Amino acid sequence: MSEKIFISIACFMDSDIINTINDCIDKAKNPDNLVFGICYQCEDNDNLLEKYENKENFRIIKMNWKDAKGPAYARALIYDLFKNEDYYFQIDCHTRFFKNWDEKILFNYNLCKKINNKAIISYYPINVNNVNNEKMLKNIANISTVREVTLHGGIKTHGRYISVGGSPTKSWGISAAMLFFDKEIYHLIPFDKNIYFGLQFEEQVVLACRYWTNGVDIFTPIEHIISTEYITNRKRQKRHLLIDTKKKKQSFERLCHLMKLNKNSEYDETTYLGQTRSVKQYYKYLNIYDKVKTLFKNNYLD
Repeated sequence: MSEKIFISIACFMDSDIINTINDCIDKAKNPDNLVFGICYQCEDNDNLLEKYENKENFRIIKMNWKDAKGPAYARALIYDLFKNEDYYFQIDCHTRFFKNWDEKILFNYNLCKKINNKAIISYYPINVNNVNNEKMLKNIANISTVREVTLHGGIKTHGRYISVGGSPTKSWGISAAMLFFDKEIYHLIPFDKNIYFGLQFEEQVVLACRYWTNGVDIFTPIEHIISTEYITNRKRQKRHLLIDTKKKKQSFERLCHLMKLNKNSEYDETTYLGQTRSVKQYYKYLNIYDKVKTLFKNNYLD
């Protein structure tokens, strides 16, 4: 039985998406099982993806770059392109793949589901510059530290290297550059279309908490599956994202309320987080509960 993998790619005027698509297909064990969902933010006359527009396994949203509202927003639009494929795989538009990556990711995911049937895979992929470095390939980045907790930036997680092999390792958070789950998780936790211009806290920590409070465990696989370019080469981009600072601030304030960091009834959404585990437990899991309570005076965690 073929298992379809839907691949989500948000792209802001980055021509490297062509190389990402080609490498994804070329390195797959079963390329016929791949379906691409793309949000391409570009000039109106940009025809970079024209050859894919009428292909059955490509679903493309083409958006004028001036209407872009950040990667989380683009990825939420892609979320609606999913048509109940077996799996959902979110990557960056400047990604490269290890040989037979699709076979590897399904193998690893099945290992994770033996630990918790409600599972996702997410970790910081190895840098594309290190894919031939044998020493670096012996380790993989597990998201198990908190980089900072600040009033204006929220909570930001970070990675710690662990050895490849063994069993999948639970982690604290997700990486937007590598997120994999099945269609059951897709339907359980829909993406948020009201996150504008947010990155680490808004796009990654909040979503990780939504998964965790719904009883979903996040895992680092036992082997490398993809690599990514962490600093986008701006020479490939003709424009810069136009950031609406008011929308960005409102988005941040709304999420701080939903994460119980700063009570604001204007943004009340009672079903945003799960009920299986509490956000308070999540902060304790991350070992930042006392710091959060001290820093965010208007929290409502208790």
